Amino acid sequence: MIKSFLKFATDFGPLAIFFYYYYNNDKNLAVAIPPLIVATLIALIVVWFFEKKNTYDAFNKWCLSYIFWWSNNLF
Repeated sequence: MIKSFLKFATDFGPLAIFFYYYYNNDKNLAVAIPPLIVATLIALIVVWFFEKKNTYDAFNKWCLSYIFWWSNNLF
């Protein structure tokens, strides 16, 4: 449940913040866009922190496959 709520909040949170500032400031885009950018950056950091994968394992598998390919072509 926490992942589904996190995804929903990071997808629609910046948009909700944008519309909040947009309609509360007489539909002024110059006021609404900076909070949208900040909220989007925060959402990206949150998603990166909670959803980061172990990329070293994928990199090690790639290196091993590359070594086998290289040695096969060498001999």
